[in-house]
Amino acid sequence: MIALEVKVNGKKVALAGAESLSSLSAFVNAFGKLGKSSRSSSRGARGVELFLHVGGLASPEKGGSRHLRWTRGPVRALAIGDEVGVRIVRVKSADPPKSARSLSHVDHERANWEHAKKAYLAGKEKFETETRDEKAKTKRVMRKSAP
Repeated sequence: MIALEVKVNGKKVALAGAESLSSLSAFVNAFGKLGKSSRSSSRGARGVELFLHVGGLASPEKGGSRHLRWTRGPVRALAIGDEVGVRIVRVKSADPPKSARSLSHVDHERANWEHAKKAYLAGKEKFETETRDEKAKTKRVMRKSAP
């Protein structure tokens, strides 16, 4: 089977793989104010977040799909200066995942809904404030230009 050997600062994090996988990934994400001229993201209030995710989708010939994770909690926190390495290997066995979750259609719809709700709530105050400010500015301009 194909697997991903993932290391952080030279230490093994996982040998991720399973015979029933149809998708396997390892990625690093950075969120927040990453540069001097960048806007803060919705996560910016907590500063910069760096993390590693190692996961996959098991789609066995029989039975339902499952999302597998080889990092704790869904991710592993990283820090500036960390070195992440990923090597693609062919192995007979791999580390068992730290978590496995059934991925039914209903679960998927619920996850999408939760993601959309979280994004809405994160931007609600900012965008509603901007809209109120724009409406107030428009009213002031219209009053000034009225005969």
